[in-house]
Amino acid sequence: MSLAIRTEADLAKLVGQAADRLGLEIQTIQEEFLRDSDEYLSLAAVRSRNDQLVTYPIVAHEFHRDRLMTYPAKLDLEQCGKLQRFVNEEIKREKMYGPNIFIFDLQGELIRVQRGITYEAIWSEIFALTSIFENVVRGELNLPLGTSELIEEDWLVANFDAPLNLDMKHPYLHLFAHEPRYRVLKLTSHKGFIALSRSVNLKAEVIHAIDYLEGVINE
Repeated sequence: MSLAIRTEADLAKLVGQAADRLGLEIQTIQEEFLRDSDEYLSLAAVRSRNDQLVTYPIVAHEFHRDRLMTYPAKLDLEQCGKLQRFVNEEIKREKMYGPNIFIFDLQGELIRVQRGITYEAIWSEIFALTSIFENVVRGELNLPLGTSELIEEDWLVANFDAPLNLDMKHPYLHLFAHEPRYRVLKLTSHKGFIALSRSVNLKAEVIHAIDYLEGVINE
């Protein structure tokens, strides 16, 4: 039996890849989700049909030219614990299953819950031991969920959306020579995410990559 998973546009590809790696069949429903324009926090959670619950580390978001940038939130243990407890209680109280993304302001006040996989959780494909995409597939098919812990502590992921007339191979020649640790996750021919970790100038390096991939700069 195939089951449908709600995802943001373009993310169905990553759900399908996770299912293929496990040799399983899954269906997706692509939807549009709200997105804030200010800085905010998010916490992703997956609850399986047999009530196993996995929550991901809290991450922060901001924007560069309307491009979403995500990185580990700088919160103390008390703040992290408070938000984690709130999410756990809310999921059980509201009988939530599958993927849910909790969106908070920088003071930890809940803004909304997005029921499905959104761009706020795409970082897990690169920097979590088990991505939200794989855990959602596991959870829908009643398989044990994987651990959500980070494999890197200092990282940043940002999306890019280049004009369709650009040659997307040429920027790689510059970027990979400039910083060999750049990681690119493509969703379409001209759209995707770029990630970097353990850089002294992490934000500046990622912004440089976005601008270069989109043709804003051409050194």
